[in-house]
Amino acid sequence: MIKREEIANPDSCLNRAEDDEPIFVLRAHDKTVPSVIRAWANGYAFEKGGLGRMNARELEKYNAALDIANKAENWRREHRL
Repeated sequence: MIKREEIANPDSCLNRAEDDEPIFVLRAHDKTVPSVIRAWANGYAFEKGGLGRMNARELEKYNAALDIANKAENWRREHRL
């Protein structure tokens, strides 16, 4: 999700966080972000027992992470970073 969408969506992860809850933000500007996101997605799938054992919600979360990794790569390419 891009910044303005995250802020505008009341159901976003950022907006669901408690006011005093620690959060960690990854930006596409950081060249390591796509690989970090993919590593997280692979760890998430492993934790859930593999792609074949994930329910629809878990699979959606996994695929959303990979989509963001791809978008971050594309953004970096477009901005020549």
